[in-house]
Amino acid sequence: GVVYYTHRFFGINQSFQSIQLVYMVLNLITIGISLLYYYKIVKVKNYKNETIILGFCFLFINFFVLKYPSFYPILMDLFGFTSGIVLYYYYIVKNRIMFATVLIIAMFVFPTTSLIAISLIISNFIVFKGKGISFEKHSNKYTIVLFLIWIAFQMYYLNKNYDLFTQVNVKDYAVQSSPFLIPLTFLLLNIFMFLTIRHFISLFNNFSVNLKGLFTLKTFFSVSIL
Repeated sequence: GVVYYTHRFFGINQSFQSIQLVYMVLNLITIGISLLYYYKIVKVKNYKNETIILGFCFLFINFFVLKYPSFYPILMDLFGFTSGIVLYYYYIVKNRIMFATVLIIAMFVFPTTSLIAISLIISNFIVFKGKGISFEKHSNKYTIVLFLIWIAFQMYYLNKNYDLFTQVNVKDYAVQSSPFLIPLTFLLLNIFMFLTIRHFISLFNNFSVNLKGLFTLKTFFSVSIL
């Protein structure tokens, strides 16, 4: 609808090229909205600088955000991505009216946005305060173990698909699997994963499950939405 009335308002003749161009502009606007709400989330959560950088890299420095809007612009995936960030913001600031409004609109455009109800379920019975599993106490041990598992998986994956990777890279050097074949990228990827694992371990410190939270009205409501 937005694309159609944009053509009408500016008097643009509808063609494949013009429709793609309008979608690309809308995708850029959508990315801008998601960046704005990410900034608002960061301000509310009062994250440390390293957490802000890590979150930004996870969300925005990837194929989906950097290339997808122009590579395949006529899809609603990016809107679903942005609506999730917007919904998370209104959830943490406890604005129920805006949360419900955005959720209903988003579900019509990108139906799987309804999965945001998972946040209601998880936040209702997972606790990060009080007595729980002390991850930070043994963070070095957990980090090394998880990182070794990650390395083992990479070696298995590379060995199993090596012939396929090399064949595809001859045709398309920018294939997503190519980081496994480029030493510098491989090294940077593993450094990033090491720091990520270590950070997530610190986030899950004192993690525990509140079983009583499983049997609440909010949980049943969330499950019914799913």
